[in-house]
Amino acid sequence: MNTERLFQTILLDYATEQLKLEHKLETMINSDLDIDVKITNIKSLLSKITEVESCVAKFNNMVQLDNNNNNKEEKN
Repeated sequence: MNTERLFQTILLDYATEQLKLEHKLETMINSDLDIDVKITNIKSLLSKITEVESCVAKFNNMVQLDNNNNNKEEKN
């Protein structure tokens, strides 16, 4: 598997994970559970969503830095 395809696969996996978490969050918000349980679960889901978003941003930054380094090497 080439590097670009691997990067796309990783980002797609993160996107899928985020969509699943957002769906769980929506389901939790609309649930009839006790308010304390809902709050705990919503906070947990938001934390996981934030973690995924942070990972995507970090990964994109690393890929961009790698691409910049490769471009500099090609010019030399």
